[in-house]
Amino acid sequence: MSDFTKWVEAWDAYRNAGLPVQGSIANCLCLLGCIGIAVSIPLALSHFAYPEFGTHTVISIVSFILGIASLAASFHMPDHYGTAPEPDELGTRIVRIWGLESIDCDGNLPQRRLPSSDIECTVYRNDRRVHVTIHADDSNRLGLYDTDGKALKPVGKD
Repeated sequence: MSDFTKWVEAWDAYRNAGLPVQGSIANCLCLLGCIGIAVSIPLALSHFAYPEFGTHTVISIVSFILGIASLAASFHMPDHYGTAPEPDELGTRIVRIWGLESIDCDGNLPQRRLPSSDIECTVYRNDRRVHVTIHADDSNRLGLYDTDGKALKPVGKD
C-alpha cells in the first residue's frame, strides 16, 4: 500500500483556495464585516418599529458602513486568496506510482478523493492487462491487488 496522505491534504488545500487564509488580517476583516452587517439589520428593523432618529439609528448606520468597508477591504488584502495548485487526479497518481501504462475503472474511480469502497479495475502494465482491486483504508493508504489478493508493488515516484 502507498501513503496518499499528502495527496489528500493537497486536495483539501486546493478546495479551500480562494477563501481567506485562517487567522490572517483578511480573515479578521471579513469576519468583522459580516458581524457589522448582521448587527445593523436588527437595528435597522427596530428603526421601523420606532421611527425616531436616535441611538439605534446611528449605531445601525455606523455598523453597516463599517461592515461594508471591512468586507470590501478584506478582498484587497494579499492574504485573502489562499492559493494552491491543482493536484493530480487519482487515476493519474495511481498510474505514476505503480508504473502503469493506463487504468480503466469504467468511470467508477473518484478523481479527487480516495474511494470509500473497493473498486474493480483493469490496469495495463508492461503490455499486459491485469484485473485489480483498488482498496483504500481509513489512514489514507491505497493499494492495488490482483485477482489472487497479491499486492502490486509500487515502482514509480510518489
